[in-house]
Amino acid sequence: MKINKLSRAVLISTAILFTTSSHVFAQDSDTYEEAAESISEAESSDSPDEYVETKLPKKDKKNTNSISNPFEGMFTSKQTKYIFYDQIKLSTGTIGYSIKPRTAEVFVDPKTKKAGIQVYYQSSFFDFIFDEKNLALISEGYEKYLEEFAAHKLIKKNTMKTRKMYTAKGKCRTEWGTVKMMMNYYGDSQFHVGYEFKKNSPYFCIIVKDCKNIATDVGSNVPEKSVEVQLYFTKAEARQFLDSLSRESVLEQLSENLEYPTELSTDSY
Repeated sequence: MKINKLSRAVLISTAILFTTSSHVFAQDSDTYEEAAESISEAESSDSPDEYVETKLPKKDKKNTNSISNPFEGMFTSKQTKYIFYDQIKLSTGTIGYSIKPRTAEVFVDPKTKKAGIQVYYQSSFFDFIFDEKNLALISEGYEKYLEEFAAHKLIKKNTMKTRKMYTAKGKCRTEWGTVKMMMNYYGDSQFHVGYEFKKNSPYFCIIVKDCKNIATDVGSNVPEKSVEVQLYFTKAEARQFLDSLSRESVLEQLSENLEYPTELSTDSY
């Protein structure tokens, strides 16, 4: 059978097109299979290093953009050096002749093993810290106060004498500041133990005398000395004060913190 020129040209073009398409498809098929193998290998990989490496840039970027607080730690209370463990009732003197009820915080210094109270007085907070020897002086004075109270021998007049009736030269450390977290000033004080009548009621009292401020690292415009603080107790309040600061109470608190040895200090300031 004879094929004219036109039909022959059509057959040749069709054969060329089919051959080209088959070659291209084969190449595409090889490329697809290679890509599939790569994806399969990636999905089957459980390397933690690869996972962490892909996540790190995002995490680092987040940390870079985080905003830090420039005041962080500035207002941390310095009173964390003490162990606060109880509250007691007492009263403080006022500018006039009256007294003002207060709640005092009881604490122990775990380094020196000395106990004390923190009380608010005339726009400042005061810490009064006693060693065991001076706490014994207060306890002895309290027992004498109870004896004279029961025997009706307490003197209603001559207040300055009765204030120091039982102890004239006790010693304690005084710390003070306008806020609890900034108790920057301190010194060594003397205290008197006695009693004083307030509205016909004889209060057991501890009068802590003013002391020179010996703090040297608190900048300028600091007070030269503290003020005198008068602490007044009913019979029950004085007993609670002594019980809270007793050897047994202090040792109990120290025993809960095994970092510190349970040995009290008897050294006076």
